[in-house]
Amino acid sequence: MVLKKIIALPIAICLALSSLFALAFMGNAQAAGSTIYWCDTTDGSFSNASNWSTSDGSCTGGVVPASGDSLVFDTAYIDSTVDVTNDMSSLSLNNITFQGTGTSFINYELDGNAISLSGGITIGSNYTSINLPIILTGNQQLTESATSHVTFGNSASINLATNNLTVALAITNLSLPTLSGSGTLTLNSGTSANYSSASTFTGSIVIESGATLVIDSTSNTYTLPNDLTIAGEGVSGQGAIQSCLGSVTTCEDSNANTTLTLSGNVSLTGNAEVANGLYTSGESSPPSNTATFDFTGDVTYSGYTLTAIPNSSTIVNLPSPVTSTGSKSSSLSAPNTGIGLSTNKSAYTAIGAVLIASVLFVCVIYTKKHNSSTSKR
Repeated sequence: MVLKKIIALPIAICLALSSLFALAFMGNAQAAGSTIYWCDTTDGSFSNASNWSTSDGSCTGGVVPASGDSLVFDTAYIDSTVDVTNDMSSLSLNNITFQGTGTSFINYELDGNAISLSGGITIGSNYTSINLPIILTGNQQLTESATSHVTFGNSASINLATNNLTVALAITNLSLPTLSGSGTLTLNSGTSANYSSASTFTGSIVIESGATLVIDSTSNTYTLPNDLTIAGEGVSGQGAIQSCLGSVTTCEDSNANTTLTLSGNVSLTGNAEVANGLYTSGESSPPSNTATFDFTGDVTYSGYTLTAIPNSSTIVNLPSPVTSTGSKSSSLSAPNTGIGLSTNKSAYTAIGAVLIASVLFVCVIYTKKHNSSTSKR
């Protein structure tokens, strides 16, 4: 009896470990909600079941959004202008899709209470105005087609929390809403985004090759505290970072000298440019003002250069011993590289399945060996 208990103990431990592994990796899988479609037959409110359908292209179903759902704003049952109000509280959604085709432009206007979002926003061929707070509950993308246009109203904001937001636009000149949180903001190639000076976002910003971050403020001076990774020269060579300080509405509105201080650490992963926004906004000759870029954090490179455009009206002050012309110094270190775990939940699930199978296999072999030893005795 004692021997059987001794043999049974490791088996019980193995089974317990298998269960723990299963629970741990199942916990990473998000329960899928429903996909429901907007058909807008009544008052434009989220809470009215008559405005939603469970199938695309119809207006039947009588449901309202629930946490975990994905919302699709259909083009089949709507007018040319769609006013939508989230009048529900604490709504946590998977993703939102605004449909549209290349020949049918729809004006969507979304406002109301805050929405928590885990799976991103996709905007088709239409004009979309978002005027409510968005709270990110996972890493996601804001995606826009080549024939669409998205704007954020005064009541809009995005709280990244500790998550990552990738902005992937097929057209340029997006004015980002006020940002907060401490995740990572990434601008994909082809994206030109205006950064709100009212933002309290403390995370890092990645400007991919072919992307432009426009710093826009009515003040002639501004400090961007975020760590930056700059990979290229911006959209159509207009600079990876543009200084549009002192503007009332656009970069052309002011001829005042400006100073943009970049106080975070900066890593160059490609030949990069910074630009006086007055010049890149369409002026044929160098502007009369001077835009100064003060880099006060650590600057690292890997054989790349930093260029100011136009050189006659843009000053770049880099930390010693790097000179204002952007020449490199051997005392600077190259950016760190590393391999991280995938954030894809299916990858975690697959790894978990392998570990569970391995533990069970060991348990079976162990049990057979001890059962064999017991029978011999």
